[in-house]
Amino acid sequence: MTGPAAAADRVPVPARPPRRIVFTADFLRASPYHWRPTQHFNALWLKQLFGESLRQATGLPSELMMWDHDSVAGGGFDAGLVAQIYDAFGVPRNIHGWVRIFNADRMPPQVEALILSRVRDALVVGFEMPPFLEALLTRHGIPFVDVINHPVRFLDDIMFGLRGNLAPIDRALAQEAVSEDWLRLMAGIQAAAAQRLFRREIPDDSALFLMQMEHDRSQVDGRRFVKAVEFMDRIAGLAARHERLFVKTHPLQPRAPQAMAILGAFPNAEAIDANFYTLAATSQVRTVAALSSSTITEAAYFGKAAEYLFRPPYRFARGGDMPSGGDYVGVYHKYLEPDFWRRLLREVVETTPEDGMRVAEKPNRLRLSLREFWNFNEIDTDFAVEAYLRAHPR
Repeated sequence: MTGPAAAADRVPVPARPPRRIVFTADFLRASPYHWRPTQHFNALWLKQLFGESLRQATGLPSELMMWDHDSVAGGGFDAGLVAQIYDAFGVPRNIHGWVRIFNADRMPPQVEALILSRVRDALVVGFEMPPFLEALLTRHGIPFVDVINHPVRFLDDIMFGLRGNLAPIDRALAQEAVSEDWLRLMAGIQAAAAQRLFRREIPDDSALFLMQMEHDRSQVDGRRFVKAVEFMDRIAGLAARHERLFVKTHPLQPRAPQAMAILGAFPNAEAIDANFYTLAATSQVRTVAALSSSTITEAAYFGKAAEYLFRPPYRFARGGDMPSGGDYVGVYHKYLEPDFWRRLLREVVETTPEDGMRVAEKPNRLRLSLREFWNFNEIDTDFAVEAYLRAHPR
């Protein structure tokens, strides 16, 4: 398996403990539209979110490794240096060049030396790190913890998936994992809110196909992006098995040519813009499918037949299971507290004593911080705002 779900070999615990923490992300990823980064704010956000907890837990200083842009500075890579890296790989300076770097097992020696100079003697904590960086770190015995937005997004706040390349980190993460029963319980509670006032008539035995952004990293196949129209045979089978095939376009690409092609190809296909959680909670929707959208993982918790036409973007160890190479572990809220990092890193670096400090749970804390809602706001907060505005017209 290639791409973000590929397994990374573990490394031994470093003989010399890390002396600093480097926060990063996919620092070479270019925008589809301009020569600029797309993950710089995410990397800085992660550093600000976890930096103080890690300082209290380990006493280590933290740094940022990122392509600087906008107000993000101090990352060590500017547009000119990133252009030189693209040139060294022999790829164009755009998103199509980036996709050829994304999965690289090896890189030009001068590029490898440059990146190594920024991460030696470090523990690397990354937000959705690319496989090329994970491979480089593992090859040189540099420990990392990768953090992703967990595909289960119907909880009161965002949940993260974490994984590392050290066995002690894996063992510690297994003890912090959320329970599968708890996730199913929360799905039922959210389904009640999502479906309560849904008035649209849905034919029995319907299917839902979800479109994605054209350059989503979960659609990287080797050195290119896959497209929904490449799976028309699978989509045809989906349409044939169900009375209605609803196609939900991506809100940022509502009239994407691929969506229009699917809608035009099948007589029982129909566009729908209803909330995803509302549809997942509706009993008439029996199957939910997409190329690689995280919503497919969510749909299974709502009791749907869930189909990835391409592949899942990530692999997960179930709650309490020891993760194997490449598996992420779902953790909820604990990562905001120093004691979590003390437990996670106690065999990797000297840690301070646990002190029981807690961060009170607050709904939507990280959603608001990250400015990412994935339709959840429509069933959680938007209806209350709309009701207030109706009751208090200006």
